[in-house]
Amino acid sequence: MANGQRSQSGEDWAGTKAGPDMAVWKEPRDSVQLTKLLDEATALDQPTMLRIPKATTSPGMEALARIDGIDILHRSSARSLDVLIVAVGALAEQALKAARELEEFGIGSTVADPRWVLPVNPALPALAARHRLVVSVEDNLRHGGAGASLLEACQDTGVSTPVVRLGLPHPSSSTPPASGSWSAMG
Repeated sequence: MANGQRSQSGEDWAGTKAGPDMAVWKEPRDSVQLTKLLDEATALDQPTMLRIPKATTSPGMEALARIDGIDILHRSSARSLDVLIVAVGALAEQALKAARELEEFGIGSTVADPRWVLPVNPALPALAARHRLVVSVEDNLRHGGAGASLLEACQDTGVSTPVVRLGLPHPSSSTPPASGSWSAMG
């Protein structure tokens, strides 16, 4: 699937939710993950979508741990489990920066890369339940995106942790991005 303008690719991605047994990987967080996810995706015996970034990906970003298929990129030491930041794809670097800033205010955080977004890994709502707040960050439409799928999975499993979804506005929205320009959406 071609990766056109950001809003177009977001709409394409959201549309794959209707496909039966569809496995969806978003843009990998780095070039190392791109190779690994491509290998995993081609080994599956089901319809699969892997969004490959147009831009150069960042160099390898090692996970601290992999828990049930979810890469843990950051965990505040000696702090409570306040905020879980679910970094989808290439926004992992920005999520790590946000986690460091939260620590400056005494707020504990975990940054997780789910690696794939559909189906939602059952371990992700369980991880969300251990935190006070979940923030999903993605370079995709909020409507129908990874954060929406995570929110649904949390609701379906009885997880009451609030989920804040950060992503691009719907193209029909009259509210421009914070920068004040629709061109900022890329």
